[in-house]
Amino acid sequence: MRKKDFFEEHFESGGLKHYLLHYEEPGAPVLLVVHGGPGSAMSTLGHVMHKQWKGLFTLVFWDQRGSGKTLAANGDPMAYPITAEVLLEDMHAITEHIKERYNKKKIAVMGISWGSVLGTVYAHQHPENLLVYIGMVQITCWKENWTKGYEKVVELAKNDPKELAIVNSWGGEPPYKPDEDGKTPKQMDELGKLKLKHKLVMGLTFKLTWDYFTSPTFRFNDMPFNKDSNKINKHLLEFLFEFDVQRDYPLEYKVPVSYILGERDYQCVYTLAEEYFKKIKAPWKTIKVIPDASHNAIYDQPKAVALALSEIRAGIKE
Repeated sequence: MRKKDFFEEHFESGGLKHYLLHYEEPGAPVLLVVHGGPGSAMSTLGHVMHKQWKGLFTLVFWDQRGSGKTLAANGDPMAYPITAEVLLEDMHAITEHIKERYNKKKIAVMGISWGSVLGTVYAHQHPENLLVYIGMVQITCWKENWTKGYEKVVELAKNDPKELAIVNSWGGEPPYKPDEDGKTPKQMDELGKLKLKHKLVMGLTFKLTWDYFTSPTFRFNDMPFNKDSNKINKHLLEFLFEFDVQRDYPLEYKVPVSYILGERDYQCVYTLAEEYFKKIKAPWKTIKVIPDASHNAIYDQPKAVALALSEIRAGIKE
């Protein structure tokens, strides 16, 4: 039987049991991976990232409240608060726990998609805890991302009469968020389908599905795509839809900042993150745009992402 190269724990904070998955790399900095969604836990795919990034970091994957194994461990999710403010408190408690567990003064944090919203805010709130903040497919403003995605679909639809008819039927840009009842208008769904068709956003692939179901930590009862995910994470989605980092947060960071972006990503449009990145000030900063990578850059171009992380790792001084 193959020896485990990971360990799992449920860390108690805020009245909940938070699932953490550790892949330890002796002597390496610790990287806390903050997943996207909201509600799309990534710990079950931790074995893939551990293999790709082996030797660079001790990896810690956290399933946020309302997601994955943390959702599965805590009963009715409507019985406890799930807001961005509370998740940031969770994140701080978990960061302190990790620092103590590995005897570190600081750790690195990687925010992926929605996780980049939490990571950005946390970097401003607690710079004393971070070696570096890494924004993987960084979100800067949801509304602007939506507009850029719409414009790209309009451009591509000009080459297909059926698609053009669908786009013209909208009478302009579709709403960028669901209505007050949480329902998505028809044109919003249609735009999403056209983005997926043109591989502008993240979709399921055979490899991703295979890696998920063959994961050493897979459990049927903690699948991330819970049918009630939007209801459970309603307040997180509201926070995401109105997020605008340039409007609401300082341009000066007190920690190093690194972005890894996908050139084909129209879910978190790389040009918006690039423009914002040029304006920010940080002790040091790096940016890497991965060619032929979409929102799922980790799967699209794993070697390029690993190389970008190795360059970031080389700049870290503990």
